[in-house]
Amino acid sequence: MKQRLFIVLALLVLGLLMVGLNAVSYVQKVREPDKEMTPIRSTYHPGATGTKAFYTLLAETGREVTRWQRPPAELLTETRQQPATLVMIGPFRREVSEDDASMILSWVSSGGRLVIIDREPPKQLLTTSLGWTLEAKPGADAGILSVDPANPAQMTAATPAYRPNLPSLLTRGVNAIQPSRFASAAEVTRAPVAAIDAESDESYEGETYEAPANTGTGSDSNSGPTPEPTPFDFYTAEPDNDANSAPPPPPVAAESPPSESPEQSDEPPPDDAKTWFTAPFVHVTASGRAFVVDFPYGEGEIVYVGDPYVVANGGITAADNAQFAVNLATARGGLIAFNEYHHGYGSGNNRVFEYFAGTPVIAILLQLTVLGLFVVYSRSRRFARPVPAPDPDRLSKLEYVGAMAELQQRTKAFDLAMENIYGDFRRRAARHFGVDNTTTSRKELAAMIAERTGRDAGDVGTLMQKCEDIFHGEPTDKRELLKLAGSLRELEEAMRLSRSSRRRI
Repeated sequence: MKQRLFIVLALLVLGLLMVGLNAVSYVQKVREPDKEMTPIRSTYHPGATGTKAFYTLLAETGREVTRWQRPPAELLTETRQQPATLVMIGPFRREVSEDDASMILSWVSSGGRLVIIDREPPKQLLTTSLGWTLEAKPGADAGILSVDPANPAQMTAATPAYRPNLPSLLTRGVNAIQPSRFASAAEVTRAPVAAIDAESDESYEGETYEAPANTGTGSDSNSGPTPEPTPFDFYTAEPDNDANSAPPPPPVAAESPPSESPEQSDEPPPDDAKTWFTAPFVHVTASGRAFVVDFPYGEGEIVYVGDPYVVANGGITAADNAQFAVNLATARGGLIAFNEYHHGYGSGNNRVFEYFAGTPVIAILLQLTVLGLFVVYSRSRRFARPVPAPDPDRLSKLEYVGAMAELQQRTKAFDLAMENIYGDFRRRAARHFGVDNTTTSRKELAAMIAERTGRDAGDVGTLMQKCEDIFHGEPTDKRELLKLAGSLRELEEAMRLSRSSRRRI
């Protein structure tokens, strides 16, 4: 028991020592400043590259927002809080797999609205159910390693603000959008179709939509002043009589030639509610490139924005970026969900580790776990050679006494036998009278025995004297030894000194 208590105390002391060492040696890491090369676009991140301000703006203005931290497959099975709009702001820490993209597109096809804000979005998400193809074209990345995302002057150097093409739900109240100099654009191309004329061997190779260079930025050169970020300026401005200054209409998909297949010709005409627009709609362009594109997919729609800077904490206050960000999320209404699953939160992570991330608690828990496993492994294991078990004594006390008596009889050690018998008698008598056996003289003890037994004190003293003389070396024989031993046993009986465990009363 003492050994186990010592082991338990040693383990407790070792555990406390490990906790103390971890607490003393722990040095809190200094948070590194955000880098535009490796941004963190999560709504939990308050840095310049994060989007916490965007999320807080929607929440504080009464919009219904949430952080989606579950796999995309649950978008199709969610019934209580079904998102109406899913906002994905990249780049992502967790790769968007083919299965994830398939689930997201299935949700969009069933009527959902997907908003993608990324310079290099996942290619499998830039797709449409119409005869068009879309491809993201990254902008210039010179200086992205040294730029400070918290410095608007560095982020928007030599980059004019973009004006909307036409009034729409996304550009309502937006006079100009200020992107960064690293903004990407979308290349919208009509897919190749077969020539209508069957006699002609030529085929239609497709075309790419390009906005005029004099739209979107407000001027043809960068020398002009940046438009003032005043809301509703674009709508209250007088119409310009110059035909060249009018924004171009969005691209309209050409009608596909009628198919000769009997299966397709027998299909009923499409429902007007599901074909509310039949081509990608370009809301904002710059230098002939589409910056904000809205395109249908099944019964839903996908919106692509080529620069997360317009909704990031460091750029949402520039120009009318805040109003544009709100329009992006609230154009349809309903629950707005920000995809945090692909930023590393939610399913697949340990909530305990997430809560104690950045503290020494995780290291302490791991060390205690290892220590506990070591104790379990080492239990009932020896650290040295096994010690043989002691042999049990198979002889009884009576056998021991008989063996000693026979040994003394054969060696004629009568003095040793008398010493054992008389010594035991004197100790028991002294304990019976409550006196000290070593300090009480023979004469005093004999007087006490005579008074208790009614014998003569001189006879008792003589008996005791003979016994002491024998074990001190006086010669004797077996007959005399037995006679003296019998006299001592008679005195014991007279004093009622029982040898049994029960004391006589």
